[in-house]
Amino acid sequence: MVSLPAFCFKRVLIWHCEVGLSQGLIKAGLSVGALCEYGRMRNEHRATVLEAEDRSFTAGPLNSTHSLWNLLLSEHDCPFLKVGLLRDNPENLTDLHRWQQVLAETSDYDLSLIRRHLGRMSRAWPGF
Repeated sequence: MVSLPAFCFKRVLIWHCEVGLSQGLIKAGLSVGALCEYGRMRNEHRATVLEAEDRSFTAGPLNSTHSLWNLLLSEHDCPFLKVGLLRDNPENLTDLHRWQQVLAETSDYDLSLIRRHLGRMSRAWPGF
């Protein structure tokens, strides 16, 4: 069993585990890629993605894990829903209140784990 050290900063974790892992896999001769490529999603769901791009606060490609969370879960079997999305709603999405319903429809994940974590976050981040 491989264990990971505790990282104090999210960016250090990403650098060592996400970037470092992909670089290690490439060096080992394996190929890596995105689970849900933005270009493919834009082609397959053009109207939805264009609407999200128009609503976005930033120019260029969206952070699809924020703006297209519902599409990623329901149409692409993406197994991730970011805490920062639920905690901060950085794009002021109007459908985010549906996160529990969408997750219940698309996975068997224990939603009480997320609710408890969000409860801890609300105590750690007053005003959450």
